[in-house]
Amino acid sequence: MFKRLLILLLISTILGCSSLINSGTDHAEKKTSILKIVSLLEKQNYIAMKGYLKDNHFYFASTVNGKNIDFMLDSGASGSFINHSLSQKLKITEKKVKTTSIETQTAFSSLDIDHIDILETLSINGFEFSNWKINIHDSRYRQLVFGTDFLLFCNSVLFCKYGILMNNPFQAHDDSLHYLLMQEGYSSAPMISILGEDFPEEIKYDRHLVFFLKTVINGNDEIFLIDTGAALTNLYALSDNNAKKTNVRMTDATGESESVRITQIDSILVDNKIFLKDVKLSSIQKNDTIHGYDLYGVLGVDILNRNDVILDFGKRIFFTSRMT
Repeated sequence: MFKRLLILLLISTILGCSSLINSGTDHAEKKTSILKIVSLLEKQNYIAMKGYLKDNHFYFASTVNGKNIDFMLDSGASGSFINHSLSQKLKITEKKVKTTSIETQTAFSSLDIDHIDILETLSINGFEFSNWKINIHDSRYRQLVFGTDFLLFCNSVLFCKYGILMNNPFQAHDDSLHYLLMQEGYSSAPMISILGEDFPEEIKYDRHLVFFLKTVINGNDEIFLIDTGAALTNLYALSDNNAKKTNVRMTDATGESESVRITQIDSILVDNKIFLKDVKLSSIQKNDTIHGYDLYGVLGVDILNRNDVILDFGKRIFFTSRMT
């Protein structure tokens, strides 16, 4: 009970300090709304953890083999991964459960996964995991990253605006969360999995499982990858002659970089409602197809944060309070 009160107090403080929330009545109503949602999930044995934003990425605390390390949460990655040198520092047992030649796609290139090892002990916010499989790579990207394998296993719910992650590895919540969010003025849309509705309960580590959001842009059906590993929302391979060139270059996990252009988008519809209107988004020259899906772009942390998005990975539902 004491721990629960501390969590609610922390969340209340976070909401009270947020510069993204309007003052006055709107502030109080929003604060009450989020506390109600968190409390509902806690009653269903979910545990909340507060992360932080660094370089517009979500980080959360964990302990690997007794060593404290913060991990980055990446819904654009189908598996957990770490580079070889950091795995040695954390004394991850190199059992090489499976050798592989898999290439994990990044923004502009790919990571070569050498083999799969085991995290013998992993502790995240009071949950103890054993023998967690993790992909090992040799790039210079020195981060511990948890992807959709973790998010699905934990039935995670991510409050993007507040950096709050709620997990329950034992059982997903019931439909009361959906009903409460509808009452609080949120709209919803399905998160589309490329494996469809029949993906196995046990996540297969050699299968690519990420989530997409169906949108309508300028009357055309387009697909976005929902990617908390992307700091910025990016549009791919646009034939927009009016796009403005910039001196900015974006760098991906492998160190590869691309020049960024700025494109004006009139509106993006989700479930026949306006999700974004008159917005300037970054664009890069990249053609990307994942298992037959032609991507229009990736929906990154900037928009997920700004549009008060809640990602329910257990139920695969996208919620936002910013659709009209």
